[in-house]
Amino acid sequence: MRSLSVTFKDEVLEFYDLKLARVVDVVQTKVPIIEVKDRDMDINFILADNTIAHLEFESSEPTLEDQIRYGHYDLELYKQRRQKIHRIVIYSAGIKQVPKLLDIGSIRQSQIVIYLEKDFDGDQVFLEIKDRILRGEPLKNLDKMKIILLPMMSSKTSSRSQRALEITKVLENYSKKDIGYYLIGAMVGTNYSLLQEPEKSKILEVLRMAQPFQELYQEFEDKGMKKGRTEGKQESACMLLAKKFGTDSTELQERIKRITDETALDRLIEELVVTSNIQDATKVIETLK
Repeated sequence: MRSLSVTFKDEVLEFYDLKLARVVDVVQTKVPIIEVKDRDMDINFILADNTIAHLEFESSEPTLEDQIRYGHYDLELYKQRRQKIHRIVIYSAGIKQVPKLLDIGSIRQSQIVIYLEKDFDGDQVFLEIKDRILRGEPLKNLDKMKIILLPMMSSKTSSRSQRALEITKVLENYSKKDIGYYLIGAMVGTNYSLLQEPEKSKILEVLRMAQPFQELYQEFEDKGMKKGRTEGKQESACMLLAKKFGTDSTELQERIKRITDETALDRLIEELVVTSNIQDATKVIETLK
């Protein structure tokens, strides 16, 4: 959600229907918490009116501890920048409980609360996006945000997984194939924990069949095979050392695990076969650095 908001920083406030000044910059701020830990605030947008929009994204029910944490964030942020802060808390699908604002007398908090499920009509959004794609109209960034977050929105006709598959089938017909597959991938990544079978497998199969993703899968597969070969040769060399020199070779085995060149590992194994003492083995490994 943080990445999505930064990617679409010019549209994010409009998407959430926030009547604030436009975003002019993004500030990532680390804030020391009372427990002496560093925690990142989710998103801080600098607005055109010199105020800050502090966005927090939550996927669990609100707690008092959340409100205390937000309070620490905002006080430290104000200490650093001396700018008025608008706090916006955005809850993902399934969250319905209303957070209780913190009022401790000396400090009274205010915030805007948005529920992706309750506050967005997913059925209406789906029909609008589907109609736009079928008419061959280009998708605006605001449309892309709606597509990516669509499964989290409310629906009277479809489950989250069904809606994800429905928008996937629509995007397969989008004239700009690369953008369509990018949106399917971003939608799956953002909603992955919400998706269920059999829809999840069907969506992933669509991605597997897409040319850009086929190339990506092949790259991962090739890297995996190469890593497997490399690790196999490292293991063979270590076993050879252990058989010849026992526990005295432990340090040399650790060095071997840092050698990743397959040709060097092949040569190492050949030379270790004929070494008769730990000193010669050490020299062989030294020459491969």
